[in-house]
Amino acid sequence: TKNLGGSLEMIQLKAAPIDGLSIQGSAARTDNQTGDQTANEEGVSANLGAKYTMGPVSVGYTEGGNQTAVASGEITYYENKFYGFQYDVNDALSLSYNVDESDKNVRSAVAVAATAGTKVVTGMEQKSYQVAYTTGGATIGIAQVEVSNSDYTVGKTEEQTVISLGISF
Repeated sequence: TKNLGGSLEMIQLKAAPIDGLSIQGSAARTDNQTGDQTANEEGVSANLGAKYTMGPVSVGYTEGGNQTAVASGEITYYENKFYGFQYDVNDALSLSYNVDESDKNVRSAVAVAATAGTKVVTGMEQKSYQVAYTTGGATIGIAQVEVSNSDYTVGKTEEQTVISLGISF
C-alpha cells in the first residue's frame, strides 16, 4: 500500500448578530491520517460557541466534540464543554475564571458471542483563575490551574501556577 498522506476539510462560520455578541461554529473531517489507503478511517469534529460582552464583563461558552480517525477496533470520542467569565476592573487589570470539561468515551466493538459492546466514560475537568495587569507595553499574568482526572486518569489531580510576562514593542 502506498502512503499518500492525509486530508482535512473544514468549515467555519462566524456571526455578530447584535452588539457585544459573537457566535461561531466549525466542523471538520479528516481522512487517511495514517496513510493506509485500504483502511476506512475518518475523523470528525464540531464545535459551537458564543461570547457576550457588556461593559467590563464577558461571558463565553463553547460545546463540541471530536472523534479521531481509526482504521478498526475501539472508537474513542470526546465531548467537551468550555465556559468562562472575565471582568475588566479597569484598563489595566482583568480577572477571569474558566472551566473546561471533557468526557472521553471509549467504545469497544461487540465481541464474538456477545450481544453488546462496552462503553467507558472518563471525565476530566480543569478550572483556572487568572489575573492580568497591563502597564505600558508589558502584561504580567498569574494563573492558577487545577485539573481533576488529569489525562483522563481517574483520581489523578494536578495543580499548577503560571506566572507570565509579555512585552510589546
